[in-house]
Amino acid sequence: MAESRRLHAGGNARFMKSAFVKETLGDDISQQCLEEDRIVTARDDTPITIRVYRPRTQTTAGAGFPVMVYAHSGGWCLGGLDTEEFICRLLVTKLRIVIVSVAYRLAPEFAYPTGIYDCYDVIKWVAANSSSVGGDLSKGFLTGGVSGGGNVTNIATILARDDALQPALTGHLYVCTGMPFQFRSDGDLIFQVFGDELAHKNSSWEIYKDGPVASRSMNDFYGGLYEVDELIAVRLSLTKGLLAV
Repeated sequence: MAESRRLHAGGNARFMKSAFVKETLGDDISQQCLEEDRIVTARDDTPITIRVYRPRTQTTAGAGFPVMVYAHSGGWCLGGLDTEEFICRLLVTKLRIVIVSVAYRLAPEFAYPTGIYDCYDVIKWVAANSSSVGGDLSKGFLTGGVSGGGNVTNIATILARDDALQPALTGHLYVCTGMPFQFRSDGDLIFQVFGDELAHKNSSWEIYKDGPVASRSMNDFYGGLYEVDELIAVRLSLTKGLLAV
């Protein structure tokens, strides 16, 4: 796992030096927005690092920006704060919002629901401390994530809804996030997340099960590391949330 994480980080570092990034963000990306790392204490007293991106130019009369709490990709077991640097900077510069990116704890060292609680604890921290990062939640209080990070923030968003968090969240952003219609345990116990209509042979779940980027077997591997397939709470949380959010 350590070598996989090293290679994953190296790929992101090469991408940030690519012509595509320079064409999209400009030659000097450090001038596009401000960046600052902070520490938020999770519910078990573990320090969680967050990276705050915010527009370099201020709003009129020093007013704050909308805020998005964001989780990186990596199948719940790879990645970190550098993984989504490009997307975070792009969202900040194009939308003029504050991004709070979360270094949530990863599997297999930390199984479900640790990463979800890490993200939710940061959401609650932002709810109480948005002004300290240049935010104004009356303009927007969002969550978002890429791939596995989208799954993590989805459930964290549901927790916020169920807890009636104030200020309330106002939106959620998925980027390249897949939602499988079922999980299968090692003992072949199936947890059905969505309706049977998604199981037919022409559904995307079947058509792209051997896709070149993220196959079903790869997703099953990630799920096994995260131990989600043994937890019916995942099914209940997702179903309840997607029907009501």
